[in-house]
Amino acid sequence: MNKFLACFLMIFFMQVTLAKKSPFTNMEFGSFAGRGEFIKIEIEGTLEPSVTYLLLEVNGVTTNELLAHARSKYASNYKCVIAEKLPTLLSELGVINSSEDIVDLKLYLLNRGHQVKDFYDVPMTEENLLLLQFERNYCL
Repeated sequence: MNKFLACFLMIFFMQVTLAKKSPFTNMEFGSFAGRGEFIKIEIEGTLEPSVTYLLLEVNGVTTNELLAHARSKYASNYKCVIAEKLPTLLSELGVINSSEDIVDLKLYLLNRGHQVKDFYDVPMTEENLLLLQFERNYCL
């Protein structure tokens, strides 16, 4: 019976972990005086490492809307939810099915002529989430 329970728990936790994914490999929350909050993101292998990318939108949802929804529903855990449970958050906002594996991003290129650039069909992967968790663990 103990082996069955251990096997069941292992499969259950694997499924819970597999449901978590991210388009980002690093994320930093901050604010500009007089301009509001920002989320600085990195996507290893997709974005140029020398450019600072600020998240403007995910699937049409602005950074401010993401922050407001996450704060209202998850209070002090809002960074954890945005960083590590983005599919769940976007599903709650009605812009994706939580099982979807891609998102569209609108990013502000801070040190590249202050450009705004769209990135379509950006994959959300478990590997990205693991890298994000390695760089910064917002769910402590």
